[in-house]
Formats: sequence, C-alpha cells, structure tokens
Amino acid sequence: MPYFQVTNAALFGVSAFVAAFAALSILGRRGVPGLRRAPGADLFSDTLVFLIRDGVLIDPNFPARRLLNHFGSKHLDLGALSRALHARFDDADKLLDKIAPGNSRSAIARDGCIQAISEATGGTIRLSLSSRMQAQPVTDDVHLLAAQEAELETLRETSELCTLSCLARSA
Repeated sequence: MPYFQVTNAALFGVSAFVAAFAALSILGRRGVPGLRRAPGADLFSDTLVFLIRDGVLIDPNFPARRLLNHFGSKHLDLGALSRALHARFDDADKLLDKIAPGNSRSAIARDGCIQAISEATGGTIRLSLSSRMQAQPVTDDVHLLAAQEAELETLRETSELCTLSCLARSA
C-alpha cells in the first residue's frame, strides 16, 4: 500500500509541474495585459537620436527621452545616457567621446540587436540608436517600380508636348 501512495504522489507532483510549465509558457507567448514585460524591452523599437555639444546633452528626440526616463532622468542628463549605453554596449565611452568633424563611429550591442552610430558635424555629436532589424534594407516592390516608371514616362511625354506647343506658338 505505501508503494502506491508514493507513486501517486510522485505522479501528481510531476503532472502539476508540467501543467504549470505549460500554462506559463502559453501566457508568456501571448502576453497577458497584467504581466509586465522586461524593463526596456520596447525602448529601441524607434530610432533614438541624441544631440550632444561640449559634453552636454542638448536635444534628444521623443523616443530618446523615453530611454532617459527609463534610466532615471526627467531632464537632459548625459549620465542617464551613459548608463543606458553601458547597459548595452561594450565600448560605450567611445560613442560619447569627441570625434573629428565629418567622422563617425559605430558599435553593435552585446546582444547584436541594436546598432549605434555616432557622427560629428560642427562641434555637435549626433548619436543614433536603432534596431538592426530596421537597418535591413527593404526590397523594392516590382509593381511599385513599374508604376513609377510609367508615371515618369507620362510626365516626360507631357513635358515634350508642352515644349512643342510653346515652340509652335512662338513661331
């Protein structure tokens, strides 16, 4: 009799574990509204742009402000940007260092999902962070290209007719 009780208890425990694991897997894939995703998971869905002049953050775009807020800054704070970069990139300091005008630096995040490009023009550094999936070139639609070529040909013919008409009137 004790053998059956131990077997039933073990079977019950294993089945409860499998059911809980399956439920959590399904809920994790569907995304339940009450469950919070990992912090910062969607912060890089848009391109983030920061303008830095003389070591001062002067102008982040709206998605970039969300990132600064996530890292504890309600204002323009280069420290929050530095914390955000160090959380994702190995060479974060190089992205914020001064660059000769016309030059640029780039880096890929440790996980390979985010690309950073730091460019210098006129004493201002433009740092942009974007998803590498967004950076992939989109293939052109064949039908769109054909429609554009047809429209261009129509405009050329119209222009030629107008030119001939103007020449005929002036003669």
